[in-house]
Amino acid sequence: MNKSNTIVIISLILLHLCFKSSTTSDTITIHKPIRDGDLLISKAQNFALGFFSPGKSSFRYVGIWYYNLSEQTIVWVANRNNPINDTSGVLSIDQQGNLVLNHNLSNGSNIPMWSTNVSVIRTPSSEVIGRISDLGNLVLTQDDSERSSVIWESFDHPTDTYLPYAKLGVNKRTGRIYALQSWKTEDDPEPGSFTLGFNTSGKAQMFLFKNNLPWWRAGSYNGEIFVGIPFMKRALATTYNISVVDNDNEFMFFFYPFDKSVITRVVAHQSGFFQTFTWDHQMKQWNRYWSAPQVNCDNYGTCGSNSECNPLDYEDFQCSCLPGFEPKNPNEWYQSRDASEGCERKKGSLICGNGEGFVKVENVKIPDTSVAIAKMGLSLEECESECLRNCSCVAYAAADVRNGGSGCLAWYGTLMDAQKLSDLGQDLFVRVDAVDLANYARKSKGAFSKQRIVAISVASLAAIALLIAFIKTILAATNNFSSENELGQGGFGSVYKGEGSSAVWKLQRLAYNGIQVEQEKMGAEGAKVAVVMDVVMDTLGLQVTGTVSLGDAQYSRAVHNVIEWYAVSRGWCCDGIVTRRVEVERRW
Repeated sequence: MNKSNTIVIISLILLHLCFKSSTTSDTITIHKPIRDGDLLISKAQNFALGFFSPGKSSFRYVGIWYYNLSEQTIVWVANRNNPINDTSGVLSIDQQGNLVLNHNLSNGSNIPMWSTNVSVIRTPSSEVIGRISDLGNLVLTQDDSERSSVIWESFDHPTDTYLPYAKLGVNKRTGRIYALQSWKTEDDPEPGSFTLGFNTSGKAQMFLFKNNLPWWRAGSYNGEIFVGIPFMKRALATTYNISVVDNDNEFMFFFYPFDKSVITRVVAHQSGFFQTFTWDHQMKQWNRYWSAPQVNCDNYGTCGSNSECNPLDYEDFQCSCLPGFEPKNPNEWYQSRDASEGCERKKGSLICGNGEGFVKVENVKIPDTSVAIAKMGLSLEECESECLRNCSCVAYAAADVRNGGSGCLAWYGTLMDAQKLSDLGQDLFVRVDAVDLANYARKSKGAFSKQRIVAISVASLAAIALLIAFIKTILAATNNFSSENELGQGGFGSVYKGEGSSAVWKLQRLAYNGIQVEQEKMGAEGAKVAVVMDVVMDTLGLQVTGTVSLGDAQYSRAVHNVIEWYAVSRGWCCDGIVTRRVEVERRW
């Protein structure tokens, strides 16, 4: 090989090495700026930083995107308010140690478009370096012979996308907010109408705001999940690790996937949605993991003040007033199905020192905690007592649902944005006067609890068929509660006599001594049947009692409720039954 060829080969090798070094660099320095067309690429080639034009736009921006995905997905934008209209932009570190983006004009002058704008105390031996990390974080550090200190990072200045290990929240000392703000349009990364962040008034909550007004509310963190994001329970078990830091200095939210190969991001989208995406490696596309709002009830304050929105009520009106409240405008509420004015305390209610109490509303996204006070040192019982002593306290709930519930959340204002959830909701205890308290106590004994009826009905359709047959038997035995069969008045109402096909029903009031039902003999199906019968019988205002004779012992015991009566009649307890006497009283 001659000398000339050797020089050429060596030159090509050096050129290749230089090109490879420049294209895979993850750092920017005072002496090494980034021009339009250059890239910074993280060490593991997860992320890249460079210039881009979004969608159909011709404007140029500096941003960060996933380097190793087939679909360019921008996760951070530097100059979202000040785009460059050509390819003359240069990103560099100036003599003061700041990252600066300049628009270089043809006449040699520069127009500053963006800067990190931090104060850096430079020393002769120090060097300021910008580096794109494998987490997608652009970090500006000051390095010297002894240490390296972070002076700025893009994770502290998110745009519309949250990446794992970043943070969302509020620095309580400085008031600094870490929030996502949507793009204006898919072609324009300028700040749009929607912001995903936290409000720390009262107990801290996650919100999606539209033009600084609540649009959707995830609610407060209850020790397990944000109560308005039930899917978190499943996500925590299978996909993500989520942590919340809440102390005197800060409220911060962090999350990351258990499996580091999972590529995921959270976006405040310009269409008004909070969305979580994961990358499908096989299909080479983003899959939407979760999105909110999903239903009408998710929109903040759909039913107005002091109300509850039930998305599961498909046929009837989704809005209902909370216990102790009534519609402010009944005509609009009932006729027009317009709940925008919400509900107000029932007229004539006496809720201060007049025998008032609390009614439990089950399985809800608890109301906006901006007007709530959290006290973590109290039990739920102590929370009730403290709320009852203060006439301004309108409701309370557990602040932390773990281990049966602890801590106290007490509301001292309007109850806004309560929502019925299909699962993983909390119990809310609403203050009512003595009259409502008595009414709800009476209703709770039977099937007036709509949730209980639905749950039991779904549990066993067969039980309903058996119940109908049972009710028909009672109606037939009493000749449809005919006056001719009335014997007189019992403790709960009229007492009737009648005859059935299988036994003579002698209807008289009997003392209740109880009868023990053996659960193992009833089995799961029998238990469901018995519960359904108990609930619906109470709804119909019926009470069944009776006596049984066990073999030769002629042992008489009273059977007080439908569960026990049905267990006896089915032979699930009390072996050796020979005869039985039963009474039926109508309670109304």
